[in-house]
Amino acid sequence: SLPPTPPREQLMDRYWTHVVNCSSCSAAYKALNALEVSLQ
Repeated sequence: SLPPTPPREQLMDRYWTHVVNCSSCSAAYKALNALEVSLQ
């Protein structure tokens, strides 16, 4: 059987830690953020 799913906060925390530490992800995140701001 599958292990229990970790709580959403834990998943988001792991995701953000990765995004912050991974140069490709943080670059992509910044680009998306800039795009979102420019579309407003």
